[in-house]
Parts: sequence; C-alpha cells; structure tokens
Amino acid sequence: MEIAFRQRAGILGAAPVASIVAFTCYCQLTGRSWETPVLVSLWWGTINTACLGLAACILWWFRHRLFAWVEESDPASLCAAAGVIFLGLTSAAILAFVISRVSWEMPVRLGPSYRWFMSLLPAMLACAVAVTAVIAAMRWRLRKEVHGPAAGLAADGWISFPEAPLLHTRTTEVGLVRTAGNYCEVVVSGRPVLIRVTAKQLEERLAKHGFVRINRGTIVNLEHVRTARLYRPKRLHVLLRDGSVLPVARSRRESFQRDLLAFRTNAQQGRD
Repeated sequence: MEIAFRQRAGILGAAPVASIVAFTCYCQLTGRSWETPVLVSLWWGTINTACLGLAACILWWFRHRLFAWVEESDPASLCAAAGVIFLGLTSAAILAFVISRVSWEMPVRLGPSYRWFMSLLPAMLACAVAVTAVIAAMRWRLRKEVHGPAAGLAADGWISFPEAPLLHTRTTEVGLVRTAGNYCEVVVSGRPVLIRVTAKQLEERLAKHGFVRINRGTIVNLEHVRTARLYRPKRLHVLLRDGSVLPVARSRRESFQRDLLAFRTNAQQGRD
C-alpha cells in the first residue's frame, strides 16, 4: 500500500512539471524564440498548467457522474461525458488566455481572441473524445477484472457469532446485515437478530463468506443479490432475493462490482 501511495504521489508530482515543460517548449517553438524570452514562456506554461489543474479538479469532483454516463454505454451518455470534458478544457483555455493577457498588461481583443479560440476547438474536442475513450476502457477493464475478497462460500457454509452463542446459521439463510454503532442486526431467514458487535468487526469476519459492505449501514450476502443496476437518480442499487432494493454508496461502487463479478465467476467455475 505504501509503495502504491508513493507511485501515485510521484505521478501527481511529475504531471504538473511535465505540463509546464511541454507548454514552455510549445511557446518557444511556435513563437519567435528571439522575441519570446524563456521566462515568459515558462510563466505562460505555468498559467496554463494551473488552469488545467483547476479544470481537472472540478472534473474529478464530478467523476461519479462521468463514470455513470460512460458505463451506460449509449451514444447520448457518451456524448454528454465528452461534452462535459470539452467544456472543462475550453473553460481552462479561456481562463488561461485572460490571465496571461492581464498579467502582461495586454488588451483582451475579441477579434484575435475569437480566431485563436476557434483554431483550438478541434484539438480540444479531440482531447475530450480521447479522455472519454480512456475512461471507458479503464471502466471496462475494471469490470472485467476478477479479484477481491469475495471468493465464494466458506467450506462448511456455516456462520457462528461469539457475541450470540445460540446463533449458528448457514450462510444461505443470511441475506443482509444492518449496522448501527456498536450493534448489528443480522437478518436470518427474514427474522432480524440483534447482536453487540461493530460493523467493521463483522464485515471482516463475514468477508470470507461472500459478504460485502455496500454502504455505511448495510452488509449484503452476494449470494442473495439478484441484480445490480442504475436507478434514478443514476445511482447503483442492488435487488435482493426478498425484493429489497438497497443503494450502493458511491465510494464503494467499484469494489462492490469487482466483488460481485468475482463471486459469480467463482460460483460458475464451482458448478462447472
């Protein structure tokens, strides 16, 4: 985990530096180098990198909505995702242009600015489409990966609770667990049983039996999940055997999809 964190930190630290260098080189190559000092190009590259970073932070804030559009895989949703990314790029370009002009005490003229902006539209549109395609590929790969803690049922298929010695049941009889503070409500064959145990402790204990936590107050048995689909307002919900429809927290959506795919794949392999 520490190595992965260092790698991500290294990438996040190197990306702005690479962007500044790229913008600086672009300014030097496209302009007249004898009329454009290196410090001016460096300042221009820094402004553009800062504006792109701001746009990236805003898009990252709305990443769940973008991921939902991409996962729907219909043309309208894909166009909406690409349009939002395109809007972020164009806003960053306009902001960088205005800041550069103001910092150099140059007038912002609509005529030349309009022509410059229109010349950049095809490139920014291509970037938006490319970013959308990368997100779609990453999400497709993520959904195809088979790994995670839910590797199927335990060998004996029974669950024991030290906090409730009289509660000894099969995994197939427990559909979900509701959590609240230091207590958990285990639903056994439709009958709730209250035991004193924290949600974290119970989550770790039931992971080997195919249970995963889908939100702050709910742990479900993957064997009882009939389907998982997007309901309004575009949020993932799971449908259990008993007809219950439960929402999946956005922060747990990716891990839940991986665990459900892994569980069903291993169950299918076991039957074969």
